Amino acid sequence: MIDFDFSTICKFSVIDTCAILNLFSSDKFYNAVSSENFMFCYTSFVEYETLYKKVKVITNQIINQRKKLLQETKKNKFRREHLSIDDLQEIEILQARKNLGKGELSSIAYARKTNQPFTTDDIRAKKMGEQILGKDKVITSTRILGWLYFNRILLDTDHKDIITEHIKNGRTMAKIYDEIYDEAMRRLYTY
Repeated sequence: MIDFDFSTICKFSVIDTCAILNLFSSDKFYNAVSSENFMFCYTSFVEYETLYKKVKVITNQIINQRKKLLQETKKNKFRREHLSIDDLQEIEILQARKNLGKGELSSIAYARKTNQPFTTDDIRAKKMGEQILGKDKVITSTRILGWLYFNRILLDTDHKDIITEHIKNGRTMAKIYDEIYDEAMRRLYTY
């Protein structure tokens, strides 16, 4: 169920690894995000997961995603932030960890510390973020995509390209992106 407002969104948030990879999975999608002046910060744990963590096979997609994060960080569209040990030792977060990776966990901790929204596409991280930060402080790439469609930054003709690029880059959100597109169009033409 799509239960968020497509008409408003926060353009600055703390982002985790899976959300970065989904944003970068389509040039058309990410270019729209960039042109609308969205900005993201990520923790050093997310930096490690995205740029340096060993993978079985380094594919062209991985190489391109790594280059893109470095380029966008240089352009100040993304910013790396550091956490202290005290930030990570918040008892409430550690007790509620529930199999989250260090990237998601550190992103939630930093979002809480700085009172910023948290962007994730991980279901468990989303639930935990909503418990700790509040439902209104958790964003997904699907919500960003819906906002771009609802506000006509992305058009009907862009949707097929976004889905094709997303699938080509080995990501798995195409079905949800289709649903978001349909719902954004329904709301756009209903209101």
